[in-house]
Amino acid sequence: MIRVVLKGQDNQELEYTITPFDTPLANTWQEALKHLLNYNYHLEKNFCFMGFPLQTRGLEQMLPELNQHIKTINKSDLGYRIEEHFTPESVWFDPEQYTFDRDPEYFKHGIMNNLHNHFEVLQGTVENISEYYTQADPYVKYSIRQLNNLCHEIESYVLSRVKHIKNSYWTRPSQITTFLNAPRYDLPDDLDMICGKWIRPCIWWSIHALVPDRQNLF
Repeated sequence: MIRVVLKGQDNQELEYTITPFDTPLANTWQEALKHLLNYNYHLEKNFCFMGFPLQTRGLEQMLPELNQHIKTINKSDLGYRIEEHFTPESVWFDPEQYTFDRDPEYFKHGIMNNLHNHFEVLQGTVENISEYYTQADPYVKYSIRQLNNLCHEIESYVLSRVKHIKNSYWTRPSQITTFLNAPRYDLPDDLDMICGKWIRPCIWWSIHALVPDRQNLF
């Protein structure tokens, strides 16, 4: 069993536990987690809480942070420019003012896809890190990573806000634990044959979509 304790700025604590199934994949995951904790890998605490619709951290906090990171990248010596500037109106249609048939239509995917593409170009992939990223100093590298983090945080927040306003039952907040520069592991042979190498970066999606008895994997 894994015990997780979250503490807010007011020192209030929220505790939950994770009890993985006794399977090869779950056991491998637990050993990998022990390695991260034993060697004190850096936990990105600024990217933990996704999709809490009533949190104090909203678009008024996220978007200025995003624009500041864009400014840091644009003013760096990388020679890369991001032209987009982000405001609440640029990332969503407020459901208090608009009525659409489908919830995802409230989120403005075009500008956010552009943002994520900037991140992909600037950082590259795990197997092929971009020259932009290798040449950047630690401050600019941090800003590059935040393009990705804030992109997903904003999307998760917007979609949860829409759900909360239109049908709060379907709001699904989550807590993500991300360790920086964590080692990567090959899947066990039986799962590797199912998932295939080309979708390893999306392991959970792969298993969830392709393994019929997926509820017993973890």
